Amino acid sequence: MIHINSTAYGGGVAELLHSLIPLSNALGVETQRLVMTPKDIRFFDVTKRIHNMLQGAEGQLSEEELAIYYGCLDDVADEINNSDLQADTNPNQWLLDELLPLTSAYRTIVCSLESYVPQRLPEGLNVSIAPPAIDPLTAKNAKMPADDAAQVIRSLGIDVSRPLVTQVSRFDVWKDPWGVIDAFRIARQTHPGLQLALLGLSQADDDPEGAAVLESVREHAANDPDIHMFFSPDGLLATNDQMVNALQTHSLVLVQKSTREGFGLTVSEGMWKGKPVIGGNVGGIRLQIVDGESGYLVDSAEEAGNRMAQLLDNPELRAAIGAAAQDRVRQRFLIPRLLHDYLQRYQREQHVDGNGTLPRLQHGIVSNYWLDREAGIEEYVESGQFICSDTIFAQCRRGGGRSLLAASKDKLRRLLGDDAHLAYSSEQPTPEAVAAAGEPPHVYSLEVNGWTIDSARVALQTEHYDLAFIATTDYAMHTYGPHHPESARHVAILDGAIGRLANDVPDVQLLITADHGMSDKRRMLHLPEILAKHGIGAQAIPIIKDQYVLHHSNLGGCIYVHLDDPRATADAVGVLLATDGVEDALPRDVAAQRFLLMPDRMGDVLVTGEQDVVFGDPGEISLPPGLRSHGSAHESTVPIIGFGGDFGGFAFHENRDLGRYVSERVLP
Repeated sequence: MIHINSTAYGGGVAELLHSLIPLSNALGVETQRLVMTPKDIRFFDVTKRIHNMLQGAEGQLSEEELAIYYGCLDDVADEINNSDLQADTNPNQWLLDELLPLTSAYRTIVCSLESYVPQRLPEGLNVSIAPPAIDPLTAKNAKMPADDAAQVIRSLGIDVSRPLVTQVSRFDVWKDPWGVIDAFRIARQTHPGLQLALLGLSQADDDPEGAAVLESVREHAANDPDIHMFFSPDGLLATNDQMVNALQTHSLVLVQKSTREGFGLTVSEGMWKGKPVIGGNVGGIRLQIVDGESGYLVDSAEEAGNRMAQLLDNPELRAAIGAAAQDRVRQRFLIPRLLHDYLQRYQREQHVDGNGTLPRLQHGIVSNYWLDREAGIEEYVESGQFICSDTIFAQCRRGGGRSLLAASKDKLRRLLGDDAHLAYSSEQPTPEAVAAAGEPPHVYSLEVNGWTIDSARVALQTEHYDLAFIATTDYAMHTYGPHHPESARHVAILDGAIGRLANDVPDVQLLITADHGMSDKRRMLHLPEILAKHGIGAQAIPIIKDQYVLHHSNLGGCIYVHLDDPRATADAVGVLLATDGVEDALPRDVAAQRFLLMPDRMGDVLVTGEQDVVFGDPGEISLPPGLRSHGSAHESTVPIIGFGGDFGGFAFHENRDLGRYVSERVLP
């Protein structure tokens, strides 16, 4: 993996890569960084214009500017080729039309927000979403003692005994430092001792406009002794990172009043320090701040000034919002999550087809329950009629082999058993299974999984099968936490049954995995109600819903949202992403690409929750006490255990790779 950017120091991307690259390499993903060093220094003037145009500025690049830009890209491409590296790699429409053809050379593009995915992408181009994140262990973000912060503040000529608000940003037109000054003046009317710090130390090599913007801001500040501006690092007693940390730690309120913003890492940096942040209601700031809960979103200097005064008046409010802000960053915007996003993409790239395209699995299964919008009916997905491709049982039969399916739940037999030579469940057992293992226990019991494995063991001892698929139920995991005595008893039942299978069936190859993990769930969200408050009509279909309601009450951490008007998808995604408890909201096509699903059987939006959140309708069901369930990304890590087989050279990335292994190495 190679990361390319245009400056070695300064700016969020450069800072992020300093942490991300060594972390990636430490985990075994060979990762390098290439800093663009253009032969023509005018390249940075061109990229600044491109930056502004992507933010919405009008205009076009001249032929000379395009030649400078493409010439530098050609130099970078030559450097990559010479290094034997392979790169995976309401804006100005003219610029998009000019630059989008460049993406046709790649399999995947990575965007920081769903809303930044350009329209009219080349056909077959995959999209990944990976919002930026901060490294909590750097000098900028590690906890700084209050006395140390005050010492740095004094060295800057700021009075530590008076309240301070700060914006940390480049001096850039889109960061609106003029509006910050106007907001500060509004708040100072009721807080006469208030001070303002604008920190924008120029370390980035690719920002030729900073000095001109600074001069304009100085004129706007009009020599106000309470407005402190920092542009040049010369003569300062602290490093840039120390100054950022000290100012954010010492300030009562932080501001990021951007009028356009890609993401704005300074927002997460300030939130991580437990401070209330007032941010412009734009771009990536909206993803970071939940308005009124973990900060405030504003559309004008007047709003910003009023929020500033409100927070200065109320220490309890500052503390509450600061605590919520820090928790939101902990959950969503720390660098391990970003690395996880990249690793997921890296993993999926291992499964591309011969044309370099990620396949969408056409098996037909996208949930336990689905809404057929064309027919206007809802159905449980519990029949082979929903299967759209060969199963491993069909492949086994076609090759002349014999297969067995033994399941605790009968829905698995009905769904997958059509091509198996023998298929039964604890709810629909065969006489032979009863003779072998006794009458099956109730499906809502710990013992049922032991029965299923034991009955399959006897079947394998009695007749020859090339493939056996043994599916247990997760009733025990839903019902008992990992430290509960009944959970330990269930593990002992599984361990004994699997041990007997390994000992009693000669030459058996065992592959063991799980569908998902399990988490305690304490909050429930009703998404149609939330969307209705914004004038968006919707119906929610639980992915987890089946007829085994004692397990989970049909409450899970993932849900499909079907919109009354699919044209409202972008608006719905924006509302959902700003909802506390929602971790991700993906339009249908993006979700289909990310999870390799069939778009025509999905809702308009796929929504996942934070670890303790499920989705449901309180008018239909109350959140049960002690609920344990799954469906969110937090239950996606599962074990893969192999015994007795030749697994050398085979890469297991996901639980579905067990089926790939069987298909490629076991079946005739």
